[in-house]
Amino acid sequence: MHGVLVGAYSIAASVLVVSGVWKIARPAGITRAISTLGFAAPRFSGRMLGVVEASVGGFGLLGSGVIPSVLVAGAYGLFVVAVIILMRRGDVSSCGCFGEVESPPSAFHLAFNLNAMLVAFGHAAVGGWEGLGPFARETPASGVPFLAFIIIGSASSIAMLTMVPRVAALRRTLATEAGARHSISPEDDSDVRLSP
Repeated sequence: MHGVLVGAYSIAASVLVVSGVWKIARPAGITRAISTLGFAAPRFSGRMLGVVEASVGGFGLLGSGVIPSVLVAGAYGLFVVAVIILMRRGDVSSCGCFGEVESPPSAFHLAFNLNAMLVAFGHAAVGGWEGLGPFARETPASGVPFLAFIIIGSASSIAMLTMVPRVAALRRTLATEAGARHSISPEDDSDVRLSP
């Protein structure tokens, strides 16, 4: 069980690193999201948040003990709150979690962030670890399969976080448009002619 927890924790910390780097490279999306939350968002704020996020994720992967796990959990806890607020606004086109990538805040984001937070707290509860390097060396084949698992898991998580909300939003838009085309309002009844 500890191996599964460590794997899930490693993926959660890796996603923080990647999303932080994307915010540094393309901060406009997160800067808009910060403004939507009601905070002053100078141009550099998105990049600064990206630096902090990537640093927390990196420390979570490389640091030892409980503190890195608590910091990762805290980051995801803040994201849970931000996603709830953004979802309540309803008119937000992107949560800014991956920089410029347009991905509206969704229940999927909320579930991922909540699960990542719980995994990180669970990792802290079992005492954390000695860091990714020492842990990986203790796994079979000098950690190569474990590192491949982290890369695949992180890439899959990021793909789902960016694509699932966009597909769901597109599906809702198409359903709304289809419903509007197929409904006949009472004033349109006079134009309907039945052929004999």
